[in-house]
Amino acid sequence: MVVIGGGIAGASVAYELVEAGCTVTLLEAEPVLASHSTGRSAALYFENYGALPNRALTRASRPFFDEPPDGLVDHPLLVKRGAMWIGTPDQEQSLRTHLAESETGSHPGRWLGPSQARALVPVLRLDYLGGAVIEPEALDLDVAGLHQAFVRGFRRGGGTVRVSAPVERLHRSASQWTIVAGDDAIRSDVVVNAAGAWGDVIGSMAGAQPVGLLPMRRTAFTVPGDGAYRNWPLVADADNQFYFRPDGTQLLCSLAEERVSPPEDARCRSRSRPCSPTCPTPGRRSTAATD
Repeated sequence: MVVIGGGIAGASVAYELVEAGCTVTLLEAEPVLASHSTGRSAALYFENYGALPNRALTRASRPFFDEPPDGLVDHPLLVKRGAMWIGTPDQEQSLRTHLAESETGSHPGRWLGPSQARALVPVLRLDYLGGAVIEPEALDLDVAGLHQAFVRGFRRGGGTVRVSAPVERLHRSASQWTIVAGDDAIRSDVVVNAAGAWGDVIGSMAGAQPVGLLPMRRTAFTVPGDGAYRNWPLVADADNQFYFRPDGTQLLCSLAEERVSPPEDARCRSRSRPCSPTCPTPGRRSTAATD
């Protein structure tokens, strides 16, 4: 089998396949794995976030995070953080909706007044806040550690990782696929498309109809700080207009916007040539980072 894409989706499915006894090659276009969305995640395990099916998947993942198979991780994957939705007086209904939705899960949130919210995160302005919902059971997730756990287990099971191997062509004969990647042609009975933002590109190479995948660009930036930030929860706008969270001694901030973008690395577009095999747009300038 061949899995295309070395982010969290590709690494995890490749690991599960070798655990099931399959012979698997994992192909990644970049020189290193997880250099796009996986490497730029907000890194929070948040059971009360997203659509209901996503929440069910999140909860189903918890046992692996709490007790990963022996030898895959060197330290805990989850660390207590907390998450707090905030809003203006005009956003009270959005906050009440978050609170009600959290009460359907195993870790309900609780309502906070403006002064209570500011006591947790002193940079918040009382004249801005109409209220907040705190969800103490949100946890920091070591995304890099989780990804490496899957890669470690994959390699331990005999899997092969190939980087700097962008897929150039896919051809299906009567019995198997031929995948031209880098300098090699690899034959496989099964191909798994885990290419993330490039999913429709890879699918089209295989003759599949596009599913309408729309890569979205999101701006993220950091601001310097000090140790006082370390114990703050993630803070998010009630209507998903922004968020910020501690990241070591600095704050990771995002406008949480979603702008349709071609599949590319937005950080590299100020350079005079493509910075990676998958970046098709040299010479355009941007400071945005895809999350």
